[in-house]
Amino acid sequence: MEQPPKKWRPQGGFWLWLLVTLGFVAVDILGTQFLRDATAILLIDSLVRIAFGVLSIWLLVKYFDKGSWRNVIHGKNLGAALLAGGGVILLILMETIILFTKTPVSYWQELRSVPWQLLFAELICQQVTTGFFEESADRALLMEGYYQHGERSGKRRLLYSLISAVMFGAMHLLAGFTTATFAALFGFAMAAIYLHSHNILVPMLLHFLQDLVAHTTGYETELAMMQTPLWWMAHVIMIAWAVAFLLLPEKSPLCVKGGSGEAAGGIAE
Repeated sequence: MEQPPKKWRPQGGFWLWLLVTLGFVAVDILGTQFLRDATAILLIDSLVRIAFGVLSIWLLVKYFDKGSWRNVIHGKNLGAALLAGGGVILLILMETIILFTKTPVSYWQELRSVPWQLLFAELICQQVTTGFFEESADRALLMEGYYQHGERSGKRRLLYSLISAVMFGAMHLLAGFTTATFAALFGFAMAAIYLHSHNILVPMLLHFLQDLVAHTTGYETELAMMQTPLWWMAHVIMIAWAVAFLLLPEKSPLCVKGGSGEAAGGIAE
């Protein structure tokens, strides 16, 4: 892919994200609308998510001249990413506690009767690929333009995080306004991790864990969660934590050949 002028790179990530998102929705609908088997639908949907996640990574590498996918999915700044994700980790722990204390015994008994193929497709395949695709597209591709600005600041990080949150929430509107709102809050926290550490691996892992807990939970447990003050407090802490790390000085991002005019593998100050 021919490199665009650097002044257009910050905006280019958004348009590439939009193309990927529209393409994903179209292919996902076409790929599953003729299927009736729930397991097959989930598996096909998972394959589509893998394909568009890979496409997002490829576009990110080519458009932003990162050289290799290893400069996108890497373990650098791992500690900083985990620290920035402290609010999300707290939320996941809170939801897990509620899951195992509020879920009726009858729900677990019903869950054991579900075919293992369907459970594997829903709880593992679907959630792993969702975290991979959504973080690759809605965080890395959409927000990588931030790192193309000559002057980076907390205010600019807040702006990019809000854009990611709004776009992520809008993608969940079909599931209802409440779901879209909490998705936007979660997306904001994921964006803070990426912009603080330039590490997308940790958001992928945390996204998987949160989705795993959420999709294991039954409807009655979801209602119990929303009636639990500690659950709401966990969301408040998550957002406050995210804002704090967006305003704190970011960790030096991984710099690659062509991206910022420095040597491959160097660290930008």
